[in-house]
Amino acid sequence: MDTQRPGKPVSASRTEQAQILMYDTLNGYKRLFGGRLMEWIDVVAAVVARRHSGRAVTTASVDTLTFTAPAFVDDTVILQGYITHAGRTSMEICVRTFVENLDGSRREINRAYLVMVALDENGKPTPVPAVIPETEEEKREFEEAIRRREYREIRRREHYCHDRQTPLLFCSRGVCFVDERQPHAMQVATKSFSKEKLRRRR
Repeated sequence: MDTQRPGKPVSASRTEQAQILMYDTLNGYKRLFGGRLMEWIDVVAAVVARRHSGRAVTTASVDTLTFTAPAFVDDTVILQGYITHAGRTSMEICVRTFVENLDGSRREINRAYLVMVALDENGKPTPVPAVIPETEEEKREFEEAIRRREYREIRRREHYCHDRQTPLLFCSRGVCFVDERQPHAMQVATKSFSKEKLRRRR
């Protein structure tokens, strides 16, 4: 955890939203439409990020979105959002979705991880508070979020050169292939990857 900047506990920004499913939220199979759920997830994640950062935010990426069970008309759907980790300007938010039964019991139907970025008055990324995990579950999520962040960086490096505009043609087992007919791509790629991990594709 970053001790060089102010921090906020996970509990300070936890957010919960409830929906009762109507017919206009269903797909052709009369189940909850995934696109509508994604909209709700994005809103909950944004509220969590706003509460943590005290800033306007934008969605940078949806890292994971896992549907595990359906929901049907008249179901009560509960979305719970909380922050797991914060970088300098970005925040990873977890949103868990449940169907709540009439007896109060819940079953999870979706779990999503989103990366949100805080914006200043000019729409530019701006620093956010560190995350202070307090419970054992929050500490576990914090450590897992660090690993997910590292994996996102690996994926970014494997598929894009550092200018983020020159895609490598193919990456496999740590070896990246790039079109040598694109001089700029070769110039950026050779700076980003060691010779033994870069192969030229003609």
